[in-house]
Amino acid sequence: MNFNDCKNEIWETVSNLPKTEILERIPSIPELCKLGWTPSSLIQEIKKHPIISFKSRDDIASEEDFGRVEFVSRDGCNLKGWSYKKQCQSNDAGTAFVLHGFLQNSQEFKNIAMRISEQHNVSVISFDHRMHGWSDMKMPSFGTYESYDIQAAMDYADEHNYPKPYILLGASLGAMTAQRAGFVDKRVKGLFLVSPPANSWQAINTNKKFGGDAGKVVDYYYGWNVLDDGDILRHTQPSSHTPYICCYMGKDDEYGIDKTEESFNHWHNGEGGEYNKFPSEVPNAKKIFWQLEGLGHMDAWKWENAWRLEDEFFKKVLNDYKVEEVGIKACNGKFVMASMTNPEDNGKAGAWADNIGPWETFELIKNGDGTVSFKNQNNNNFLCVDSHHGDFLWASRDDFDTWEKFTIEEYGDK
Repeated sequence: MNFNDCKNEIWETVSNLPKTEILERIPSIPELCKLGWTPSSLIQEIKKHPIISFKSRDDIASEEDFGRVEFVSRDGCNLKGWSYKKQCQSNDAGTAFVLHGFLQNSQEFKNIAMRISEQHNVSVISFDHRMHGWSDMKMPSFGTYESYDIQAAMDYADEHNYPKPYILLGASLGAMTAQRAGFVDKRVKGLFLVSPPANSWQAINTNKKFGGDAGKVVDYYYGWNVLDDGDILRHTQPSSHTPYICCYMGKDDEYGIDKTEESFNHWHNGEGGEYNKFPSEVPNAKKIFWQLEGLGHMDAWKWENAWRLEDEFFKKVLNDYKVEEVGIKACNGKFVMASMTNPEDNGKAGAWADNIGPWETFELIKNGDGTVSFKNQNNNNFLCVDSHHGDFLWASRDDFDTWEKFTIEEYGDK
């Protein structure tokens, strides 16, 4: 079988069959390798004729309340998608990133995005994964590079002043890659994961059309062990990063609920999670895992309590990580400001200002552990106690950890 025959069958299949039957008609990568195709030769042909470029989609960005989104990931991959902001509401409670699965595209999550936005007053961003929909035809990495794409989407949101907190909602491939991104990126305050495979190798090896040969092709394409990197068990979660995790999955899921549970347990340094509980039942839980009887992969959407779980989870995250803009007034009656007098003092903070402006305005960020952090509106740096400068306050950190965390305490009648 030559590659063009294979390619033509793929496109004919995608055009005329339901997606549930697509993979049954596409020659598998192991079959192609048995016919003499090497990772190198497959890569060269895939670059010219993508072997798994599935389904175009309608341009919903032109519809009412939708907008166009386009950004570039760290490896130059151009990602295209859309935003949703309902005109009759402020959409400022946070931003949800809605992430589709393999063989899907962002259009299929349109109704979910609209429901989330309208119920929780959030903005929504969704985009097509690489080699899906309208995005660039770069090889899927089944984890790592898709996680970079999600981080690029958050960069886009930062640049365009989308509201925080950020919540990732993903299904299947979207859930697995959301987990990889959210594990290391402190901007993520909540992850709602539907039917996530545990890691990249688990996703590929479970599918008979891919298998280990496909993993070799992916690694060859990117030039390093990208499949291994897609496993969060190989990474360390930042100590100050404590997002809420809610995972739900059918016990008969072909990707193996036991493996997914291993990944779930790795979150928050292995601390215990709650099982089959709603957030309202366990208000202090950072990790919740629903294991559903009699349901397979992606059947979790059919669960009668799926929308209740989603609704409670979003309410919890949006409430606990609500971002406010504040000024800090000291006992001398002055407002704390970040200095801009000269380069060496840029960011030095003190109670010097009579009024509140950009240099005196801070985002009050709830960290979910009883502490808060302050991010200066003008220089976008976090307020910290700087041990290198006599323990003075400085708004000079581009990230936050122990030295950038504060507690709010009552003082007298103030």
